[in-house]
Amino acid sequence: MSQGVVKRLDVQTGVVTIAHGSIDSLGRSPMTMGFLVKDPVLLGKLAIGPHVSFEFVREGDDYLLKAVK
Repeated sequence: MSQGVVKRLDVQTGVVTIAHGSIDSLGRSPMTMGFLVKDPVLLGKLAIGPHVSFEFVREGDDYLLKAVK
């Protein structure tokens, strides 16, 4: 799982912005990026500010958030 902090949450568009650490599997350095959230239950669990562990997948040009702890 990747680690990060929720910086922005747009319930209308279903996008959560997370400032995350390095994601070695993608060769990504730390950055802030938006993740699409299609599951309304998962979206309802998110809040701005807390540190989260999260899983995501690439779906076309989007990164889709799949799980959050």
